[in-house]
Amino acid sequence: MRTARILALALTATLVAAPAAGAIESIQQVDGGAVPNVSGTKARPRAVALTVHLYFDSIAPDLDRQVQFATAHGEIFFPKEGLTNNRLFPSCAPVTVLTDERQCPAGSRIGSGTARGVGLGLDEDVVGKFFNLPGGNGTTLLVTGESPLIIREIVNSTLTTLSDPDYSYKLSFSVPRVLQ
Repeated sequence: MRTARILALALTATLVAAPAAGAIESIQQVDGGAVPNVSGTKARPRAVALTVHLYFDSIAPDLDRQVQFATAHGEIFFPKEGLTNNRLFPSCAPVTVLTDERQCPAGSRIGSGTARGVGLGLDEDVVGKFFNLPGGNGTTLLVTGESPLIIREIVNSTLTTLSDPDYSYKLSFSVPRVLQ
C-alpha cells in the first residue's frame, strides 16, 4: 500500500469547532504522513509511524473580529488494511499521566509532539506526550505549557473497532473546556 492510500484513509478526520458568537471564517486543515510508506502483510506485519499536522491557513479574519473558537471534538479513522496490537504494549492510567508521567512504565509513552495555541492576544507553545491506555483502548495526551500560562491537562481518546467496509478503527476525543 502506498503512502497516499494510507493518508487518504488514515487521516480522514472530523473536527468540530466550539460554537461562537458569529460565523467562523478560519478553516482547520489536516495533513500527515506514514513511515515506512509500504505496508507489510498479514503474515509479516510492519509497524507504521504516523505524523499528523493540524493547522489553520490563517486565523486573522477571526482574530480581527475577536471571534473566539477552538476544536471541541475530533475523530480519526484508520484504514481497513490497518491493524493495531496496542493492547500488548505497556500502558499508563490517565490519573498517573496527569499526576506525574515519569511514574508510567517504560514503553507506555507512544508518541509526542508540539503545538502553538493562538488566541485573542495570548499565544502559547505546548508539548504533547501520548500514552497507551490500559487494555489498548485508546490514548491519553498530556498537554503541558509554561508561558504565559502554566498548563497541565490531559485529553483522553477512545479507540473503537468498526465494522465498516473502508475503516477498521476510529479514535475519538473531546478537548476539555480548559484547553479550548
